[in-house]
Amino acid sequence: MESNKKKINKGSLGFRLFRGYVHLFNRFLFFRQIHIVGADHLPTDGQPLLVACNHQNTMIDPLQVIFALRPRRACIFARASVFSNKWAGMFMRWIGALPAYRMRTDGENALPHNKDSFAEAGDRMMKGEAVVIFPESYHQDKHHLGDFSLGYLRMAFETAERYHFEQDISILPMAHHYSSYFGARYEVQLSIGTPIPLSPYYEAYKAKPRTTQRNVNALVREQIEQMMVDVHDEPHYLAIDYIRRSYADTYARQHGLNPDRYADRTRAEQQLIVLLENAYRNDENGTRKTYQLAEDIRQKENINRLDDKDFEQCTGLLPTLMKSSGLIITFPLFIFSLWPNAPIYLIYHKLQKKAPDMFKSSLLYGTCVLIGIPLFYPLSTLLCAFLFHSVWISFVYLLIQPILSILAWEYTKSVKHAINSWHYCRCAIAEKTKIKKWREELRSQIARMEQ
Repeated sequence: MESNKKKINKGSLGFRLFRGYVHLFNRFLFFRQIHIVGADHLPTDGQPLLVACNHQNTMIDPLQVIFALRPRRACIFARASVFSNKWAGMFMRWIGALPAYRMRTDGENALPHNKDSFAEAGDRMMKGEAVVIFPESYHQDKHHLGDFSLGYLRMAFETAERYHFEQDISILPMAHHYSSYFGARYEVQLSIGTPIPLSPYYEAYKAKPRTTQRNVNALVREQIEQMMVDVHDEPHYLAIDYIRRSYADTYARQHGLNPDRYADRTRAEQQLIVLLENAYRNDENGTRKTYQLAEDIRQKENINRLDDKDFEQCTGLLPTLMKSSGLIITFPLFIFSLWPNAPIYLIYHKLQKKAPDMFKSSLLYGTCVLIGIPLFYPLSTLLCAFLFHSVWISFVYLLIQPILSILAWEYTKSVKHAINSWHYCRCAIAEKTKIKKWREELRSQIARMEQ
């Protein structure tokens, strides 16, 4: 077995500059906070590495993995249809993407083309790049881990075979967990598991390839499941997800965790889901009643346009008035922040009309990175220089434009929260009392599950 102490492939200077620009947007503008868990598991040299990750948030998923792997260049796969446009195909290949053909979208006759993509990816992996694959093939629309295809392991073992099993290839499990799938300024946690070297399985693979792939796949899937929030009970998903969102903070505090720390809150959500699943196995009928109660509360809150946070904080008229007054006072600052953010948002709004909900966050991301910032930030700076005839004023304005973008988005979110608070204040006392009673009963039922 050859030594894996080889240089990583960092990519061209142009690629590194573009990746650095997108990373700045990702880290400081799009997300409120990014949490990396297990970064010490990342190999520091160029050993052949294949990353297997859950797929929760369309285009945003591979970007988080690519940034975590820096300075190493990553080879990712994208839908083959994206490459049908000449210029789009050139751009995708430049950033390291290869076409992936799927039965559902490209038909059975296109599947053999995956062999060429896998071979190229394998060669790049052996030359110091990391290959990133999402074994679920298609992104999920909820906190759930879908079925895995064995294609990623077939690629890894076939690459090892083409190189005469002389180099060790490692599979590195990763998992995303997002606080929200929609809009911007939310949080994400990327957990990095323990690398699984394939060399101990080479001899078994030579004798029984498919069985060996299944065995390794089970190890990879087990790690990913442990690092993410995974709701197995899809028929009751909405009720379980409501309990996760509304009760996780309380559950965390009761178990010595800090819900203000994202890693602790994620752990509390994982434990809470395990508690619900165990309760369902032990008392199916009783747990069904708990789920039905959660679903009734969720629907009742939606009908009355109420927010969980208002029940937790017992939002009253005076705090709502103070919040609204603060928004009125800062409204001129919001107006100032609308340029160039309003035109960027209008472009996104036009593009997203026919897009599925799960693609809208990625579309917003792409609109800002590829159109909004490159076009409107320089244009705004030039306009400022023309109006004020001052290089310093225009330079300062260029520097504060990212801050204005954050301000515009956070102000919009605050307005939505204030509207929800007004709905809470206006809601009939009898209706709120009923929902509060239901919520207390729900918490009591969950507490009894731990006894």
